[in-house]
Amino acid sequence: MVIMADAMVGEGEGARGVGGGLSLVCDRKAVVAEVDPDSGEVRWRTELASPRTSRFRSPFMAPCDRFEHTGRFVGPMHHEPVSFMPPRFLLLLPLVLAACAGDEPSDGPTNNPTPTEVPQPTASTGDTHTGGPPTTSPPTASVAVSTRADLAPWLGFDIALDGVDEAWLECDSDTDPDERHGRLVGSGSTSLPGVLADHPFTCRLVVDHDGTLLELWSESVTTPPLPAGLPDLVLSTGGGEVASGWVVFDHWDQGSTRRALVVDGQGRIRWHRATDATAGASVIGWNGEHIFGAGGFTMPPTLYDLDGNVIFRGEDLPEPDYYHHEARWVDVDGTPGILTLVAREVPKAFQTVSPQIGFQAQVMDPVTGDRIWSWDVIDHLDEWGPPAPEGDPWHANAFTWEPDGSSWISARALNLLARIDRSTGRVTDVLGANGTVALFDATGSRLPPSSWFIGQHAPHVEGNRLFVMDNGRLARGYSRAVEYELDLDNDRAMEVWSWTEPGWMEPYYGSVSLLPGGNVLVASGHCNRCDGSGGMARKGFVAEIDHGSGEVLWRMDLGSHLDSLYRADFVPACDLFHHVGLCP
Repeated sequence: MVIMADAMVGEGEGARGVGGGLSLVCDRKAVVAEVDPDSGEVRWRTELASPRTSRFRSPFMAPCDRFEHTGRFVGPMHHEPVSFMPPRFLLLLPLVLAACAGDEPSDGPTNNPTPTEVPQPTASTGDTHTGGPPTTSPPTASVAVSTRADLAPWLGFDIALDGVDEAWLECDSDTDPDERHGRLVGSGSTSLPGVLADHPFTCRLVVDHDGTLLELWSESVTTPPLPAGLPDLVLSTGGGEVASGWVVFDHWDQGSTRRALVVDGQGRIRWHRATDATAGASVIGWNGEHIFGAGGFTMPPTLYDLDGNVIFRGEDLPEPDYYHHEARWVDVDGTPGILTLVAREVPKAFQTVSPQIGFQAQVMDPVTGDRIWSWDVIDHLDEWGPPAPEGDPWHANAFTWEPDGSSWISARALNLLARIDRSTGRVTDVLGANGTVALFDATGSRLPPSSWFIGQHAPHVEGNRLFVMDNGRLARGYSRAVEYELDLDNDRAMEVWSWTEPGWMEPYYGSVSLLPGGNVLVASGHCNRCDGSGGMARKGFVAEIDHGSGEVLWRMDLGSHLDSLYRADFVPACDLFHHVGLCP
């Protein structure tokens, strides 16, 4: 039975290098062999001493492509494929030459020799090696495992390797075959965040030693339970295919510690960390390397690593200024930064009531702490007009950063979305009942201004498609997720999709975004204390909606009306953690 085969062409009498990488659950031994594609002759072979259950990939690596070694290559395999493919011989990695009972040989390329063309292994009580690199002394390792109740679910490792530079660390669930976490590690401290809490795992450290998969260490460990204060999440599922990944959002329960949360598709908390937010809306995201966030009055732009450490924290603001409602990872002319909104007092000369706050969007460099870009509504009052006689006349709750050089500003108090050109700061288009863009339905019929969104949140742009949380508030009496198709050259917008459910009305929080695969993520953030209109009866939720049918594919309800979230973001499975069960 051929488990996996990589066809690689080599030169000379035999390709030198290292190959490794398989996922085996079998009661037979595996063999790594180099086979001449013309004659079927086995140039060299290595048989594993005993059956193993491990996960590796199966590249071939030339000796000069890894490590600084001037002699014959001896060392661990690298876990990523390499581009070098020596040009003459066919490397089959790996072959199980004696198939498991009942298994059939898998199909392979027509020019590959079948398993019966390869000589059967002889019985051995130890690892056998004929040809190829010479055998060296086996490497060793010592490992100390740690857990942290405050950061659960999390596993830490202090690793000392001897005789090898890198090894594959993997922790597999004892009860769930899909719960597997692994990464390539060296000597030093490392971790596997995102494992399940209160769960039994078996952890192993494995290397390729002279073509043999060698287990250096293994230990059983049970992760601690989640700490108190985290929300109860109630999951319900429907039919259809759902996006594979993680949901990232902020959480608080009207008075307790604010937290950043990462939750899986089964409603299980995979990561959490207390933040500096104290009031209002904060936003949490993932930039590919760190959790980031800002807002909540007292949370400046902040970066956290997955071990819970603060990597960067921006400056605190002097009163009465504060951070609110926004955090995005953006690029300013090649420099990455965190975009947020800052509430600033309107200069006395422009105030229509006192006190009165305006807003500024700014991007902070997370290395230097410098402000590298900003836009202030006070600089554009000739377009926005004088502030209404209210304490918070605009109430900006979102500021996007589009790749075409534009940004969309959501001014909730004005029920409008304004598109600006970032190079000039000038408004180019306005959506809303008092805007510059006409609204049509999917048949092309003109809709009245009252059909636009009310008290909107979280605009999300994909090309000419714009998704938005239409809160509706008391003026409409229900909330909905809505999608518009934009033709801004002709000042037209077409409402092409919307979703709601009976009794859904969340006047203040929430988000809508397009998922990979075309479904829609809807977050009904909840503000229990924001008004007296039945707040006690509402609970926040996050749901994946089938864009075609409107069916709820899965839904995660916050367990109590006291639980709140402002906005939710989706992260694909392979972009966060080291979960090889979800991302092989």
